[in-house]
Amino acid sequence: MLSKGKAYKMADKKSCQDDTGDFPSDFKSKLKFMESKLATRNDPSDNLATNNNNNNPYQELYQSHFHRNQTPNQRDHSSGMKRAKEKRTAVMTSPHFRILTSSCYDSPIPENCIRLVCLSDTHSMVEETNFVKNVPYGDVLLHAGDFTDHGEICQYQLYNSFLEQLPHPIKLATPGNHELTLDPRGLSYDVHIMRRDLRLPDCSESPNEENYKDVLEKLLGLLSNSIILVDAWVSVCGIKIYGYPWLPMHGVPGFGLKRQGDLRKKQQLIPGDTDILLSHGPPRGFGDLTRSGKNVGCVHLANTVSQRVRPKLVLSGHIHEGRGLYTDGITTYINASICNRVYNPVHDTVVIDYTLPAGYTRHEHVLKLDQKSLIVNRCEPETCS
Repeated sequence: MLSKGKAYKMADKKSCQDDTGDFPSDFKSKLKFMESKLATRNDPSDNLATNNNNNNPYQELYQSHFHRNQTPNQRDHSSGMKRAKEKRTAVMTSPHFRILTSSCYDSPIPENCIRLVCLSDTHSMVEETNFVKNVPYGDVLLHAGDFTDHGEICQYQLYNSFLEQLPHPIKLATPGNHELTLDPRGLSYDVHIMRRDLRLPDCSESPNEENYKDVLEKLLGLLSNSIILVDAWVSVCGIKIYGYPWLPMHGVPGFGLKRQGDLRKKQQLIPGDTDILLSHGPPRGFGDLTRSGKNVGCVHLANTVSQRVRPKLVLSGHIHEGRGLYTDGITTYINASICNRVYNPVHDTVVIDYTLPAGYTRHEHVLKLDQKSLIVNRCEPETCS
């Protein structure tokens, strides 16, 4: 079993840059070291690949990169939408993708790559701001959940209008616990009011997966500008992206399950050949460290990721203060929360150039795609293991 790992604290601008704004020599040496190790390491038992190694240079380096341009004011709860001025800097790399700095967002997309724009936990806080102007262009927009505050109809409509303003050809999302009305079990605060507002006939029975299907279909229709993945995957030019919204029961109850039993059954549905896992909740030890110093991620998900699935990338959110970039040496984990702990949208998106599988080129394959041409593959217990 994977033991509880160490989550590194955010590194601020001062600790990662010298007085000129450039990276200090020790950072450059770590970058060179990490690239060489990622290119040559083949042994999964290498101690650099375990997230419980307190001196893990991957994790330290990734965290330094992810937060290096934040000033103390940006992390302050009253800072709102302030952004730091950034200079062109190095690009973070792995064998499968490059994570770009903001000054590189307008750079040409390589022919053998697809550009992913990643975010999470916007909580209906960005739709009526200028945030949409700051979202970089990419081929695929990935949202890891909590795109609304409490899954109200008007919030879905606002989010859909927000997506309509973005030029990304493909927009994918998995719900978070705040999208409790998208939970197929029917966890709306008041299903009777929800059915009335959706102009559906009332139902006297308690909500369940059968009598809630018509409500769910109507709500998903409000999100026409995005494909919502719940226990389902799509293949984008040979890259399998799986949406997993479930998490240990805590707080707002949407998609919450007990750690034993049902939660583990849902994790067994994740295909073993998944490339990108879009999971609202982070695995234990990777972007799950709360302000109180507790790791609250799902340990069973961590085991599923590290021992069976081994995706190249896990994109999550949920724990706002856990925002960061992590790795166990095999899988890269990104907590891409936009809002901070008090729900101010102070962070930027994460942009990744993801290398396409052999036989695919961006010009011949990616640019011809749109989300209408994608087939959503539902995972059922009898078809997925």
